[in-house]
Amino acid sequence: MAQLGTSKRPAIVRVQTNRRAKEMIRVAEEHGWKVIVGIEPDEPEDITDINRLLNKQLPSQATVKPVKPGRNDICPCGSGMKYKKCCGRVSTSLSPDGFGPDGAKQSSGILSWFRRKSNGK
Repeated sequence: MAQLGTSKRPAIVRVQTNRRAKEMIRVAEEHGWKVIVGIEPDEPEDITDINRLLNKQLPSQATVKPVKPGRNDICPCGSGMKYKKCCGRVSTSLSPDGFGPDGAKQSSGILSWFRRKSNGK
């Protein structure tokens, strides 16, 4: 299929006034597009082909997917630790008294190390 706006497949536009027709022709000529303009005062305006061509000219907004670090990569938070030992670790929810959701005593890695150091153990 030929590309829209070429001589094999011109853009087809329907407008209601002569002034609007001249405007559509001017836009098409600025971009080098071929266009067929019909003036029909009783019909609603249809400039979808021109809009498609104009939207194709705009730079596309590329979506960038954030890259998740591998388990053995350095953590992006800047701690210097491996991702799996830092932000990539599956956390367990601890209550303030150190007991987990099942009632068992739990420790959370670095926090328990600091507790042991502060108690002199």
